[in-house]
Amino acid sequence: MKTKLLISVLIIPFLLAGCGLDTSGRLGPETFIDAPEYDALVTVDIPVAIMAHTTRVVTSMDLYVNNNAEKHLDISSIGDGLTEATGYWTPIAAGSYMLHVRANLAGGGHEDSEKVRVTVLTTYSGEMKFLTPTPTALPTEAPTVAVMSTETPWLPAQISFSVDRPNINLGECTLLHWKVIYASGVYLNDEFVPQQGERQICPTKTSIYRLHVENPSGNVDQELMVNVILPTATQLPPTKTPKPTKVSPTKTPIPSATIPPDTTGPNIKNLSFPSSIYDSATCGPTEAQIRVNVSDPSGVSNVDIYYRVVKGNYIGKWVSLSMAKSGKLYQRTLYPKDFQNSLDSYSGGWVEFYIIARDGRGNNSQSPTQKFEIKVCLI
Repeated sequence: MKTKLLISVLIIPFLLAGCGLDTSGRLGPETFIDAPEYDALVTVDIPVAIMAHTTRVVTSMDLYVNNNAEKHLDISSIGDGLTEATGYWTPIAAGSYMLHVRANLAGGGHEDSEKVRVTVLTTYSGEMKFLTPTPTALPTEAPTVAVMSTETPWLPAQISFSVDRPNINLGECTLLHWKVIYASGVYLNDEFVPQQGERQICPTKTSIYRLHVENPSGNVDQELMVNVILPTATQLPPTKTPKPTKVSPTKTPIPSATIPPDTTGPNIKNLSFPSSIYDSATCGPTEAQIRVNVSDPSGVSNVDIYYRVVKGNYIGKWVSLSMAKSGKLYQRTLYPKDFQNSLDSYSGGWVEFYIIARDGRGNNSQSPTQKFEIKVCLI
């Protein structure tokens, strides 16, 4: 089978030349993708097997999705001068995608396979195509690829917004909870917040809390009211008449200093992080160390980093991690497994992050959002 496949691969360029087609400078059929099939139907979050072959002498082979480098494929020689590349691609959003494989040639340069169109569905009840592919012989004619949009549509935002106790007495506190899926930005009373979180609130009067969710397919707002019950006159403690203070005629009392309450969050400064890292240690560091100085007169309770990976139309989920303390310095190292917790295929993306610090009195501070790049290593 492998010998027949090789003969077909070698004969096609001569057939094209015999038909009068100009093959100089064009990509020949020596690199081709076997799976998935053209117009295959797959499902969100289900791994799709990738298989490709080339008769070229290569150093590596990469999968491209919508002309963006997605990941390195595993390559192996299967005889007869044929190299096989395999791997998996996991789509995270519904839509139409164009996939191709790039062979990086040993002598320099590269060669691309033909593109195949894959449609990703949210759910699919029929038979899944090419989850376990088998190689097929090259067609004698290249398939006609329809020109289509590669833009992935956004799904409507899904929102859960609740409060533990909608009715509280004056002086009591309660917790707000929220969880949002498919959002480009989430704001609680105009403050940017992670897509999932909770917050303790201690209102002194009946208040409304608004969750604003931004989404390219349409923004959504939800509101919650927390009712604060004020004490009645009978519940107020009795007023006591203070006893007169005897003051020595020879001494003047010195008033005690009044210390204003701490109502501001910790001071966040000197944030440091790398401008870029790589997806492979062959090219450079694959982890990012984040450092920041945090201080507060009431003491620092905790410091957390919130991050996500953004790669084109792919937007990973927000993940929070605590930062380790060393004096006023807090630090956290993000490793490849941390990036995968936000977006499985993070190579070639950007990491957005910010710091939230809380003091001993429950006051919060948030740093501006920063970002660094995860570069693709093609060595």
